[in-house]
Amino acid sequence: MYLSKSFSALVAMAALAGCDTDGDPNSKTVYINVPAMTISGSFSLNGGSFPASQYEHGIISLADSNGNEAQLGKTYSVSYQTEVVAGNYRTQYRHIYGGAQVPVNRGKEIETGFSLLEDQSLDINATAFQAQFTFTLNGAPFPVSEYDDALFYLQPQDGSERILLGNSHAVIPPVLLMPGDYDVIYTLETPGATVPLNQNAIVGQVAMNDSAVNVTLDVKATDFRLSATLDGVAFPVSQYNDGNFLLVSSTQDTVELGDSYNLPFSVRVIEGTYDLIYRHETGTAVPANTEAIILSGQEISQSTPTAEPNIPSILITPIYTLDGLPFPISEYQDANIYLRGTNQHDLFFIGNTHDPDPAAVRIIPGTYDVIYRHETGSSVPQNTNAVVMQATVLNSSGQLAIAVQSAIATATFSLNDASFTTNPVHYGRFFLEGPEEGDTIFLGNSYNGSGTVRVIPATYDVIYEHVTGSQVPGNKHATILNDVDVNDTTALPVNLEATQINPSFTLNGFPFPATLDEHALFVMHTTGIDNEVVLGRSFLPPTTLFALNGSYEVFYEYIDGATIPVNDRAKIRNLTLP
Repeated sequence: MYLSKSFSALVAMAALAGCDTDGDPNSKTVYINVPAMTISGSFSLNGGSFPASQYEHGIISLADSNGNEAQLGKTYSVSYQTEVVAGNYRTQYRHIYGGAQVPVNRGKEIETGFSLLEDQSLDINATAFQAQFTFTLNGAPFPVSEYDDALFYLQPQDGSERILLGNSHAVIPPVLLMPGDYDVIYTLETPGATVPLNQNAIVGQVAMNDSAVNVTLDVKATDFRLSATLDGVAFPVSQYNDGNFLLVSSTQDTVELGDSYNLPFSVRVIEGTYDLIYRHETGTAVPANTEAIILSGQEISQSTPTAEPNIPSILITPIYTLDGLPFPISEYQDANIYLRGTNQHDLFFIGNTHDPDPAAVRIIPGTYDVIYRHETGSSVPQNTNAVVMQATVLNSSGQLAIAVQSAIATATFSLNDASFTTNPVHYGRFFLEGPEEGDTIFLGNSYNGSGTVRVIPATYDVIYEHVTGSQVPGNKHATILNDVDVNDTTALPVNLEATQINPSFTLNGFPFPATLDEHALFVMHTTGIDNEVVLGRSFLPPTTLFALNGSYEVFYEYIDGATIPVNDRAKIRNLTLP
């Protein structure tokens, strides 16, 4: 600890953090002072001591609403003393080892809504109670076999991490649980003749209050029989023309049912409501769909144990044109084309634009988007994931005309209305981002001063990403222009407005230790956007850097040491540039 802290002193130091200085309008000295204090105290469980054993222990931390965590200590240490950044916190517990004598919760809140503004004592007491679980399957014991086995978990409804209880083939030992509401999850471990094949089924709920509980849960399962046909006849009995079937619930529980060439078949499933999904595996005689919903809201129970859907199919032959002409017949100037169904995961390849004689593709009738993905070459659009046809209804066999249009975007790059340095040691990259997620197109490097690219006409954002050097803005992913229409030939003047920053790092108004063994990282983010700028490390002399103008939040990230705050991501201040 460097000095005794008080609330008034911290207020004064916080004020210092905001006294940035401006001389040159494109330059600013930024003061970043970390207000820290020493907190100390003891850990207890239900008012008594935690076990003094590394084989039964957890970690207790402070956390805040920004995702910041400061580890205080391990429970077997009994007491603790550490440095933290001033702020509003909650305490939380994370299980590490054991479970018979310490809570098995991971990331569970202990106490919330308190402020730490000066050196103080903070004793932390966790409460937990014993829970004993017994599971049965259709009223009978689960098989006592590790080759016919499932796992049971608890999923806290507050969003903290999942807790493993144990295997269905063995007696599950009692565990200590902190108060709260939990879902009980069943997950297949080793498929056998008896246990259900579900991968993530909610089979019950448990409320832990202020007393021990004994919970007995019966898993209701039935043998579900699927007898599907393709175009009114049996699926091909061939592993080379094959699709898979699975069930998916609204809670993302999945059940792998089997292959189309093995139809019909029966699978043991936990009773509930599911979508029946078809996934292409191999071959052209079965639909190419990768995740088509065949039946929606299918009830599976002892009274409804079967499904007999017929899956219709059609043959679609794609025909590709670019700006009204055939695409180049060259594997070095081409793109891949996909169909995407109303289920966004039903995305599948139908052809390549350089193919002069595209093959017909078997699909399930429905409504599809046509997706374009650049493969190679500069004479075709560079888009990596663009929708070229939307909500196209395909209900009968025939040709599908895919008419791709293109436009030229020509960008010029400047920094504060002047040219970027041409030194490749200092540069950033520019990209276009389309309306479809994943549609990112390289536009050019800053040291080249300009860039030209062929794209599909659409509305784009212009993105800047720092690569190396301090003479260009250090932002890792910044949106420079929003919603730019690119049609025909479009000129894009891209000027970055940036400020030179001279950061100064202090701890309670004093220099940080000048050693690698006691250091932290400082970063800043554009408010609400994942746009990071690394400002520097506490043990090194600050260096000058550029950042784009805008509003930022400055964060302190602990790396190593015993005398500096242990917060892994503490917000220190707001910063506006220029």
